[in-house]
Amino acid sequence: MSNIEEILPGSAISSWGGFVYQGKVALYHCLKLLTEKSFQQKIIDNFELQLDSTDDFAIYCDDKVISTHQVKAKLSQYRSEYVEAIYKAACVDTDCDENTIRYFHVAKKLNNFENYTSQDGNTVEFYNYGDNKYCALSEINDLIDKQIEHFLDKNLLIRSNNLIIEKSTLLSELITNKVIIIHNLVHNGQTQNHAAYHNRIASSIFWELLTSPPLNRTDEIYQALLTKEKITTIIETEFYNDLDHFNDKQIESISNVFRFIYSLNDSSAIRMHTSLQPHRENNVINKDDIRDYLDVISAISHIPKLFGLPHYSKKINKYLPTALTIRDGRRRNTSFQEDLKKHIRDNAILASLLYEYNNIIAYEISEDTIISATSEKITTVQSTQENNNHIVKEFNLRVLSSDKAEEELNAE
Repeated sequence: MSNIEEILPGSAISSWGGFVYQGKVALYHCLKLLTEKSFQQKIIDNFELQLDSTDDFAIYCDDKVISTHQVKAKLSQYRSEYVEAIYKAACVDTDCDENTIRYFHVAKKLNNFENYTSQDGNTVEFYNYGDNKYCALSEINDLIDKQIEHFLDKNLLIRSNNLIIEKSTLLSELITNKVIIIHNLVHNGQTQNHAAYHNRIASSIFWELLTSPPLNRTDEIYQALLTKEKITTIIETEFYNDLDHFNDKQIESISNVFRFIYSLNDSSAIRMHTSLQPHRENNVINKDDIRDYLDVISAISHIPKLFGLPHYSKKINKYLPTALTIRDGRRRNTSFQEDLKKHIRDNAILASLLYEYNNIIAYEISEDTIISATSEKITTVQSTQENNNHIVKEFNLRVLSSDKAEEELNAE
Protein backbone atom coordinates (compact mmCIF):
# COMPACT_ATOMS: atom_id res chain seq x y z
CA MET A 1 0.00 0.00 0.00
CA SER A 2 1.46 3.35 -0.98
CA ASN A 3 -0.64 6.01 0.78
CA ILE A 4 -2.38 3.93 3.40
CA GLU A 5 -0.51 2.20 6.20
CA GLU A 6 -0.78 -1.57 5.78
CA ILE A 7 -2.22 -3.18 8.89
CA LEU A 8 -0.71 -6.61 9.34
CA PRO A 9 -1.17 -9.26 12.02
CA GLY A 10 1.55 -9.56 14.64
CA SER A 11 4.25 -12.16 14.13
CA ALA A 12 5.42 -14.52 16.87
CA ILE A 13 8.40 -15.59 14.85
CA SER A 14 10.94 -14.14 17.29
CA SER A 15 9.94 -16.86 19.76
CA TRP A 16 11.71 -20.13 18.92
CA GLY A 17 10.04 -22.30 21.57
CA GLY A 18 7.76 -24.76 19.80
CA PHE A 19 8.88 -23.50 16.40
CA VAL A 20 10.06 -26.86 15.08
CA TYR A 21 6.89 -28.66 16.18
CA GLN A 22 4.81 -25.87 14.68
CA GLY A 23 6.64 -26.23 11.36
CA LYS A 24 6.21 -30.01 11.40
CA VAL A 25 2.48 -29.69 12.03
CA ALA A 26 2.23 -27.20 9.15
CA LEU A 27 4.11 -29.62 6.91
CA TYR A 28 1.82 -32.51 7.88
CA HIS A 29 -1.29 -30.47 7.06
CA CYS A 30 0.15 -29.34 3.71
CA LEU A 31 0.97 -32.95 2.84
CA LYS A 32 -2.64 -33.93 3.55
CA LEU A 33 -3.89 -31.16 1.25
CA LEU A 34 -1.49 -32.22 -1.50
CA THR A 35 -2.50 -35.87 -1.17
CA GLU A 36 -6.26 -35.34 -0.97
CA LYS A 37 -6.32 -32.31 -3.34
CA SER A 38 -9.38 -31.07 -1.51
CA PHE A 39 -10.46 -29.29 1.67
CA GLN A 40 -13.97 -29.29 3.13
CA GLN A 41 -15.29 -31.09 0.02
CA LYS A 42 -13.83 -28.40 -2.26
CA ILE A 43 -11.10 -29.10 -4.81
CA ILE A 44 -7.82 -27.38 -3.94
CA ASP A 45 -5.41 -27.15 -6.85
CA ASN A 46 -3.07 -24.54 -5.41
CA PHE A 47 -2.53 -23.00 -2.02
CA GLU A 48 0.06 -21.07 -0.01
CA LEU A 49 1.45 -21.75 3.46
CA GLN A 50 1.97 -18.67 5.60
CA LEU A 51 3.99 -19.02 8.82
CA ASP A 52 3.68 -16.97 12.01
CA SER A 53 1.51 -14.14 10.82
CA THR A 54 -2.25 -14.51 10.48
CA ASP A 55 -1.88 -17.34 13.01
CA ASP A 56 0.87 -19.84 13.90
CA PHE A 57 0.28 -20.91 10.34
CA ALA A 58 -2.46 -20.34 7.80
CA ILE A 59 -3.45 -21.76 4.43
CA TYR A 60 -4.25 -19.24 1.71
CA CYS A 61 -6.20 -20.02 -1.44
CA ASP A 62 -6.97 -17.25 -3.96
CA ASP A 63 -5.84 -14.63 -1.41
CA LYS A 64 -8.34 -15.85 1.19
CA VAL A 65 -7.56 -17.85 4.31
CA ILE A 66 -9.26 -21.24 4.11
CA SER A 67 -7.86 -22.38 7.47
CA THR A 68 -5.99 -20.90 10.43
CA HIS A 69 -3.93 -23.00 12.80
CA GLN A 70 -2.92 -22.30 16.38
CA VAL A 71 -0.26 -24.80 17.54
CA LYS A 72 0.63 -25.44 21.18
CA ALA A 73 3.54 -27.70 22.09
CA LYS A 74 2.95 -27.39 25.84
CA LEU A 75 2.41 -30.63 27.70
CA SER A 76 -0.51 -29.75 29.97
CA GLN A 77 -3.49 -32.11 29.81
CA TYR A 78 -5.94 -29.52 31.14
CA ARG A 79 -8.05 -27.49 28.71
CA SER A 80 -8.05 -24.60 31.20
CA GLU A 81 -4.36 -24.04 30.39
CA TYR A 82 -5.30 -23.27 26.77
CA VAL A 83 -8.34 -21.02 27.27
CA GLU A 84 -6.56 -17.79 26.35
CA ALA A 85 -4.95 -19.34 23.25
CA ILE A 86 -8.28 -20.84 22.11
CA TYR A 87 -9.95 -17.45 22.49
CA LYS A 88 -7.14 -15.87 20.50
CA ALA A 89 -7.62 -18.47 17.75
CA ALA A 90 -11.32 -17.56 17.56
CA CYS A 91 -10.45 -13.87 17.14
CA VAL A 92 -8.24 -14.38 14.07
CA ASP A 93 -9.90 -12.54 11.20
CA THR A 94 -7.17 -11.31 8.82
CA ASP A 95 -8.14 -12.34 5.27
CA CYS A 96 -10.81 -14.67 6.68
CA ASP A 97 -14.43 -15.09 5.61
CA GLU A 98 -17.45 -17.09 6.73
CA ASN A 99 -15.94 -20.28 5.26
CA THR A 100 -12.61 -20.09 7.12
CA ILE A 101 -11.98 -23.06 9.43
CA ARG A 102 -10.08 -22.28 12.65
CA TYR A 103 -8.03 -25.19 14.02
CA PHE A 104 -6.31 -25.70 17.35
CA HIS A 105 -3.44 -28.22 17.60
CA VAL A 106 -2.16 -29.74 20.84
CA ALA A 107 0.63 -32.17 21.69
CA LYS A 108 -1.12 -33.94 24.57
CA LYS A 109 -4.47 -35.59 25.21
CA LEU A 110 -6.74 -33.09 26.97
CA ASN A 111 -9.55 -33.65 29.44
CA ASN A 112 -11.94 -31.78 27.11
CA PHE A 113 -11.83 -31.59 23.31
CA GLU A 114 -15.15 -29.81 22.71
CA ASN A 115 -15.23 -27.12 20.02
CA TYR A 116 -15.25 -23.50 21.17
CA THR A 117 -17.58 -20.91 19.62
CA SER A 118 -17.03 -17.22 20.32
CA GLN A 119 -19.71 -14.54 20.73
CA ASP A 120 -18.98 -13.54 17.13
CA GLY A 121 -19.92 -17.03 16.00
CA ASN A 122 -16.37 -18.15 15.13
CA THR A 123 -15.79 -21.81 15.94
CA VAL A 124 -12.41 -23.28 16.90
CA GLU A 125 -12.02 -27.01 16.24
CA PHE A 126 -9.39 -29.32 17.66
CA TYR A 127 -7.46 -30.78 14.74
CA ASN A 128 -7.90 -34.48 13.97
CA TYR A 129 -4.81 -36.67 13.56
CA GLY A 130 -6.58 -39.80 12.41
CA ASP A 131 -8.36 -41.19 15.48
CA ASN A 132 -6.77 -38.66 17.85
CA LYS A 133 -7.22 -34.94 18.43
CA TYR A 134 -3.63 -34.49 19.53
CA CYS A 135 -0.15 -35.38 18.28
CA ALA A 136 2.74 -35.93 20.69
CA LEU A 137 6.02 -34.19 19.94
CA SER A 138 7.65 -37.58 19.47
CA GLU A 139 5.03 -38.75 16.94
CA ILE A 140 4.84 -35.94 14.39
CA ASN A 141 7.82 -37.17 12.35
CA ASP A 142 6.21 -40.61 11.95
CA LEU A 143 2.95 -39.03 10.81
CA ILE A 144 4.83 -36.94 8.25
CA ASP A 145 6.64 -40.01 6.92
CA LYS A 146 3.35 -41.92 6.61
CA GLN A 147 1.75 -38.98 4.80
CA ILE A 148 4.69 -38.84 2.37
CA GLU A 149 4.14 -42.57 1.77
CA HIS A 150 0.46 -41.93 1.01
CA PHE A 151 1.36 -39.13 -1.40
CA LEU A 152 3.93 -41.22 -3.26
CA ASP A 153 1.57 -44.21 -3.50
CA LYS A 154 -1.42 -42.15 -4.63
CA ASN A 155 0.65 -40.50 -7.35
CA LEU A 156 2.23 -43.82 -8.43
CA LEU A 157 5.75 -42.66 -7.54
CA ILE A 158 8.59 -44.89 -6.39
CA ARG A 159 8.92 -45.31 -2.64
CA SER A 160 11.75 -46.42 -0.36
CA ASN A 161 12.85 -45.70 3.21
CA ASN A 162 15.79 -43.62 2.04
CA LEU A 163 13.57 -41.66 -0.33
CA ILE A 164 11.11 -40.88 2.47
CA ILE A 165 14.00 -39.66 4.65
CA GLU A 166 15.18 -37.49 1.79
CA LYS A 167 11.74 -36.01 1.07
CA SER A 168 10.97 -35.43 4.76
CA THR A 169 14.28 -33.66 5.32
CA LEU A 170 14.00 -31.49 2.21
CA LEU A 171 10.46 -30.45 3.12
CA SER A 172 11.40 -29.70 6.74
CA GLU A 173 14.39 -27.67 5.57
CA LEU A 174 12.11 -25.72 3.23
CA ILE A 175 9.96 -24.56 6.14
CA THR A 176 12.88 -23.92 8.50
CA ASN A 177 14.79 -21.96 5.88
CA LYS A 178 11.69 -19.85 5.17
CA VAL A 179 11.64 -18.78 8.81
CA ILE A 180 15.37 -18.04 8.67
CA ILE A 181 14.76 -15.91 5.55
CA ILE A 182 12.07 -13.99 7.43
CA HIS A 183 14.52 -13.41 10.30
CA ASN A 184 17.11 -12.12 7.83
CA LEU A 185 14.59 -9.74 6.26
CA VAL A 186 13.78 -8.41 9.72
CA HIS A 187 17.47 -7.85 10.44
CA ASN A 188 17.78 -6.05 7.10
CA GLY A 189 15.08 -3.56 7.99
CA GLN A 190 11.70 -5.08 7.15
CA THR A 191 9.22 -5.09 9.98
CA GLN A 192 8.65 -8.49 11.50
CA ASN A 193 4.94 -8.43 10.65
CA HIS A 194 5.56 -7.46 7.01
CA ALA A 195 8.23 -10.14 6.53
CA ALA A 196 6.09 -12.92 8.00
CA TYR A 197 2.87 -11.88 6.26
CA HIS A 198 4.22 -11.68 2.71
CA ASN A 199 6.73 -14.55 2.65
CA ARG A 200 4.68 -17.67 1.91
CA ILE A 201 5.44 -21.07 0.45
CA ALA A 202 3.46 -22.02 -2.66
CA SER A 203 2.06 -25.55 -2.86
CA SER A 204 3.85 -25.97 -6.19
CA ILE A 205 7.18 -25.92 -4.33
CA PHE A 206 6.05 -28.75 -2.04
CA TRP A 207 4.78 -30.64 -5.09
CA GLU A 208 8.07 -30.23 -6.94
CA LEU A 209 10.10 -31.55 -3.99
CA LEU A 210 7.79 -34.53 -3.57
CA THR A 211 7.71 -35.53 -7.23
CA SER A 212 11.34 -34.84 -8.19
CA PRO A 213 13.57 -37.90 -8.83
CA PRO A 214 15.71 -39.26 -5.98
CA LEU A 215 18.95 -37.37 -5.54
CA ASN A 216 21.01 -40.60 -5.49
CA ARG A 217 22.65 -39.56 -2.28
CA THR A 218 25.28 -41.71 -0.61
CA ASP A 219 24.78 -43.49 2.70
CA GLU A 220 27.12 -40.87 4.17
CA ILE A 221 24.70 -38.11 3.21
CA TYR A 222 21.73 -40.02 4.58
CA GLN A 223 23.49 -40.42 7.93
CA ALA A 224 24.16 -36.67 7.94
CA LEU A 225 20.49 -36.00 7.18
CA LEU A 226 19.42 -38.29 10.02
CA THR A 227 21.75 -36.42 12.37
CA LYS A 228 20.17 -33.09 11.39
CA GLU A 229 16.74 -34.55 12.10
CA LYS A 230 17.87 -35.89 15.50
CA ILE A 231 19.29 -32.48 16.41
CA THR A 232 15.95 -30.92 15.47
CA THR A 233 13.99 -33.44 17.54
CA ILE A 234 16.17 -33.06 20.65
CA ILE A 235 16.08 -29.27 20.51
CA GLU A 236 12.31 -29.23 20.07
CA THR A 237 11.24 -31.96 22.50
CA GLU A 238 13.81 -31.36 25.26
CA PHE A 239 15.60 -28.03 24.99
CA TYR A 240 12.71 -25.72 24.08
CA ASN A 241 10.46 -27.39 26.65
CA ASP A 242 13.02 -26.92 29.44
CA LEU A 243 14.13 -23.31 28.92
CA ASP A 244 13.95 -22.52 32.65
CA HIS A 245 17.21 -24.46 33.07
CA PHE A 246 19.13 -22.25 30.61
CA ASN A 247 20.22 -18.63 30.71
CA ASP A 248 19.70 -16.19 27.83
CA LYS A 249 23.19 -16.68 26.42
CA GLN A 250 22.83 -20.48 26.40
CA ILE A 251 19.46 -20.19 24.65
CA GLU A 252 20.98 -17.83 22.08
CA SER A 253 23.97 -20.12 21.47
CA ILE A 254 21.95 -23.30 21.01
CA SER A 255 19.26 -21.59 18.90
CA ASN A 256 21.92 -20.06 16.63
CA VAL A 257 23.72 -23.39 16.26
CA PHE A 258 20.45 -25.15 15.46
CA ARG A 259 19.53 -22.68 12.72
CA PHE A 260 23.06 -22.84 11.30
CA ILE A 261 23.19 -26.66 11.24
CA TYR A 262 19.77 -26.88 9.65
CA SER A 263 20.86 -24.61 6.79
CA LEU A 264 24.03 -26.62 5.95
CA ASN A 265 24.38 -28.08 2.47
CA ASP A 266 25.16 -31.79 2.00
CA SER A 267 28.96 -31.55 2.13
CA SER A 268 28.92 -29.30 5.21
CA ALA A 269 26.32 -31.54 6.88
CA ILE A 270 28.66 -34.52 6.40
CA ARG A 271 31.49 -32.57 8.08
CA MET A 272 29.19 -31.65 10.94
CA HIS A 273 28.00 -35.25 11.33
CA THR A 274 31.59 -36.57 11.22
CA SER A 275 32.79 -34.12 13.87
CA LEU A 276 30.39 -35.25 16.61
CA GLN A 277 32.05 -38.63 17.24
CA PRO A 278 35.22 -38.53 15.09
CA HIS A 279 36.67 -41.80 16.42
CA ARG A 280 33.69 -43.96 15.37
CA GLU A 281 34.28 -45.91 12.20
CA ASN A 282 30.60 -46.31 11.29
CA ASN A 283 29.88 -42.86 12.78
CA VAL A 284 26.22 -43.50 13.55
CA ILE A 285 25.04 -40.69 15.82
CA ASN A 286 22.42 -41.37 18.48
CA LYS A 287 20.26 -39.00 20.51
CA ASP A 288 22.55 -39.12 23.56
CA ASP A 289 25.38 -37.89 21.34
CA ILE A 290 23.23 -34.89 20.39
CA ARG A 291 22.42 -34.22 24.05
CA ASP A 292 26.13 -34.35 24.95
CA TYR A 293 27.01 -31.99 22.08
CA LEU A 294 24.39 -29.46 23.19
CA ASP A 295 25.62 -29.75 26.79
CA VAL A 296 29.12 -28.79 25.63
CA ILE A 297 27.75 -25.70 23.86
CA SER A 298 25.68 -24.69 26.88
CA ALA A 299 28.72 -25.16 29.19
CA ILE A 300 30.78 -22.53 27.36
CA SER A 301 29.84 -18.90 27.95
CA HIS A 302 31.06 -17.67 24.56
CA ILE A 303 28.75 -17.47 21.54
CA PRO A 304 29.96 -19.96 18.87
CA LYS A 305 31.27 -18.64 15.58
CA LEU A 306 29.06 -19.85 12.75
CA PHE A 307 31.17 -20.34 9.67
CA GLY A 308 32.64 -23.64 8.56
CA LEU A 309 31.35 -25.54 11.58
CA PRO A 310 30.12 -24.06 14.88
CA HIS A 311 33.32 -23.40 16.85
CA TYR A 312 35.15 -21.03 19.17
CA SER A 313 38.41 -19.25 18.48
CA LYS A 314 41.20 -17.51 20.36
CA LYS A 315 43.93 -15.93 18.25
CA ILE A 316 44.99 -18.70 15.83
CA ASN A 317 43.41 -21.55 17.84
CA LYS A 318 40.04 -23.02 16.88
CA TYR A 319 38.01 -25.09 19.36
CA LEU A 320 35.46 -27.56 18.00
CA PRO A 321 32.66 -28.81 20.31
CA THR A 322 31.95 -32.55 20.02
CA ALA A 323 30.03 -35.30 21.81
CA LEU A 324 33.20 -37.23 22.70
CA THR A 325 33.42 -39.16 25.95
CA ILE A 326 36.86 -40.54 26.84
CA ARG A 327 36.72 -42.93 29.76
CA ASP A 328 39.16 -42.81 32.66
CA GLY A 329 42.18 -45.05 32.53
CA ARG A 330 45.19 -45.31 30.30
CA ARG A 331 43.91 -48.38 28.44
CA ARG A 332 40.63 -46.68 27.45
CA ASN A 333 42.45 -43.52 26.47
CA THR A 334 44.93 -45.46 24.35
CA SER A 335 42.12 -47.36 22.61
CA PHE A 336 40.37 -44.09 21.81
CA GLN A 337 43.57 -42.60 20.38
CA GLU A 338 44.21 -45.62 18.17
CA ASP A 339 40.63 -45.64 16.87
CA LEU A 340 40.78 -41.93 16.09
CA LYS A 341 44.19 -42.10 14.38
CA LYS A 342 43.01 -44.99 12.19
CA HIS A 343 39.86 -43.11 11.25
CA ILE A 344 41.92 -40.01 10.39
CA ARG A 345 44.17 -42.09 8.13
CA ASP A 346 41.18 -43.62 6.34
CA ASN A 347 38.81 -40.64 6.15
CA ALA A 348 39.81 -37.59 4.10
CA ILE A 349 36.92 -35.49 5.41
CA LEU A 350 37.87 -36.17 9.03
CA ALA A 351 41.58 -35.61 8.39
CA SER A 352 40.97 -32.18 6.86
CA LEU A 353 38.41 -31.32 9.52
CA LEU A 354 40.69 -32.08 12.46
CA TYR A 355 43.63 -30.35 10.85
CA GLU A 356 41.54 -27.18 10.63
CA TYR A 357 40.01 -27.53 14.13
CA ASN A 358 42.84 -29.15 16.06
CA ASN A 359 41.46 -28.40 19.54
CA ILE A 360 38.40 -30.57 20.06
CA ILE A 361 36.22 -30.15 23.12
CA ALA A 362 34.99 -33.41 24.65
CA TYR A 363 31.77 -33.84 26.59
CA GLU A 364 33.68 -35.90 29.15
CA ILE A 365 37.43 -36.38 29.58
CA SER A 366 39.57 -36.88 32.68
CA GLU A 367 42.66 -35.09 31.36
CA ASP A 368 43.77 -33.27 28.23
CA THR A 369 45.03 -35.59 25.53
CA ILE A 370 47.44 -34.74 22.73
CA ILE A 371 47.39 -37.04 19.71
CA SER A 372 49.96 -37.10 16.94
CA ALA A 373 47.85 -37.92 13.88
CA THR A 374 49.11 -39.01 10.48
CA SER A 375 47.26 -38.80 7.19
CA GLU A 376 48.18 -38.78 3.54
CA LYS A 377 44.64 -37.71 2.69
CA ILE A 378 45.08 -34.04 3.61
CA THR A 379 46.03 -32.30 0.40
CA THR A 380 44.58 -28.81 0.56
CA VAL A 381 43.49 -27.24 3.80
CA GLN A 382 42.67 -23.60 4.35
CA SER A 383 44.41 -22.58 7.55
CA THR A 384 45.98 -19.24 8.50
CA GLN A 385 47.13 -16.76 5.89
CA GLU A 386 50.71 -17.81 6.47
CA ASN A 387 50.01 -21.52 6.12
CA ASN A 388 47.65 -22.06 3.20
CA ASN A 389 47.60 -25.10 0.92
CA HIS A 390 50.06 -27.28 2.82
CA ILE A 391 50.48 -30.93 2.02
CA VAL A 392 50.31 -32.43 5.49
CA LYS A 393 51.14 -35.91 6.76
CA GLU A 394 51.39 -35.33 10.50
CA PHE A 395 49.76 -32.89 12.90
CA ASN A 396 49.02 -32.65 16.60
CA LEU A 397 45.45 -32.85 17.79
CA ARG A 398 44.40 -31.86 21.30
CA VAL A 399 41.30 -33.15 23.11
CA LEU A 400 40.27 -31.07 26.11
CA SER A 401 37.36 -30.55 28.50
CA SER A 402 34.81 -27.75 28.21
CA ASP A 403 36.19 -26.27 31.47
CA LYS A 404 39.70 -26.11 30.01
CA ALA A 405 38.39 -24.63 26.76
CA GLU A 406 36.46 -21.99 28.72
CA GLU A 407 39.58 -21.14 30.69
CA GLU A 408 41.65 -20.67 27.53
CA LEU A 409 38.96 -18.65 25.77
CA ASN A 410 38.74 -16.32 28.78
CA ALA A 411 42.52 -15.89 29.12
CA GLU A 412 43.97 -12.45 28.38
